[in-house]
This record gives sequence, C-alpha cells and structure tokens, in this order.
Amino acid sequence: VATPVSKKKINRSEKEQLVSEVLCRWWYVMPPWPPANFDYEKELERLGFRVVGLQDWEEEDDVDQEGRGKVYPLAQFPGVYRAYDRRMVDVRPNEGKPSFNNLM
Repeated sequence: VATPVSKKKINRSEKEQLVSEVLCRWWYVMPPWPPANFDYEKELERLGFRVVGLQDWEEEDDVDQEGRGKVYPLAQFPGVYRAYDRRMVDVRPNEGKPSFNNLM
C-alpha cells in the first residue's frame, strides 16, 4: 500500500480535512485500537516468528530449528515487535486502524 503524499491544509479536500481533524483525537470517537483481545502470537507464528523475552535474547538462536525468527515485544506499542535482524514487525490488525488511508 502506497503512502499518500501529505498535502498542505489549503490543498486538502473537505473530506481530507475532516479525516485529518478526526485523527488528531481519534481515541475519543472510535473504538480502542489495537483490540485488547487480538492474538498477536498467532499472527507472529503465521509470519514465521516466535517471541523471546529480553532476559533470554542473547542465549536464543536467531532462527530456531523450525525456521522461526526471534522477536521481542515493544512494551509501548502492543502488537509491534523488534526482530533479530532489527526489522520492525507490526502484527496489529488493519481492520479498525485509525489511519488516514482507512478513513478515506
């Protein structure tokens, strides 16, 4: 999915302006996101990853015998993980995501 080019306020359509204003305070008008009951580990498994705690990070193999890479969770962002190769792995669902693309 391509990221839309940011427009200056004067070049935005009325809908784009409204969406931008809603996104400034989305948590007041939209359901919580990401959902509290989403199964992140199931999605990680589907993508070929496994969760490893920071206390075991150095001792664990980067990739286990089943071919799953290790990741650790970022506590500030439920559903976002850092992989052994420094990639960010975001398994939060797109459904209900308060983003410009989803609201347009």
